[in-house]
Amino acid sequence: MKQFYSYLFLLVIFYLPSIGQAQDVVYYGHSFRDYKRESPLFDALDAGMISASVDVYGRRNKVKIGRYTPHIKASYRLSSLYLDPLLDYLEQNNGKIYPNQDQPFLLVLNIKSGKAKVIRELSVRLQPLTPYMSYIDESGNFVSKAIMVVISGRHTFLSSKQGVQQYLFTDAHPNNWFEHKNNPYVALVSASLDDFGSVAEIKANSRKKQKMLDWVEAVRNEGKKVRITHVPNDPELWDLLLNLSVDYIAVEAIDDFKEFTDFKY
Repeated sequence: MKQFYSYLFLLVIFYLPSIGQAQDVVYYGHSFRDYKRESPLFDALDAGMISASVDVYGRRNKVKIGRYTPHIKASYRLSSLYLDPLLDYLEQNNGKIYPNQDQPFLLVLNIKSGKAKVIRELSVRLQPLTPYMSYIDESGNFVSKAIMVVISGRHTFLSSKQGVQQYLFTDAHPNNWFEHKNNPYVALVSASLDDFGSVAEIKANSRKKQKMLDWVEAVRNEGKKVRITHVPNDPELWDLLLNLSVDYIAVEAIDDFKEFTDFKY
């Protein structure tokens, strides 16, 4: 275990000076299932992604990551792979992830199990990050900071907003977003691409595209942002989603997506 944390410390020291420096931000780029990457978090930041998602679960008073990914070591924790490196970097770089950043970096925590344990641990682990976390003030206004933490998954709407929970946002889904449209803590609405049909259907069928466009416009008209997940490596599809004004396009091929947006946008 000591050897693992020694390695992790060296990895953080090696990467931290280069994260975000002179980096163009890919404002639509979402690193999907980021924990599967060779260097979780760092690969996404090196590619200029403005958001990333991590599957988490609560176990023995710890927040673990990648529950359903066998090659992820059991010792991998949210704090060591994400929260601690983010804090170190923000403290060293004037409270910013990217020099030209004008919207928060979104860290989406998809709770797979143990919601109560995860929320309880986040209340402790996120405390040092609160000076850099977006929140809703006492007047109900959104205060934008360097990062925004969004908890996702089934039944993630919190019943209270005390302590660190004031800094936790949630997402809604296609079947329940409208009933939560006035909740300021619902930061975005997440949908899977296959909620609208197969890739072939969406690209070829004008009615499918119109259905998606109508849905995106309805959500954005209520002041919420849209995240589409499970998006394959398909530049034609990326172009379509960007033209539909999707805010976060969740891809695994982040380097290809960056190259595509650099060329076209």
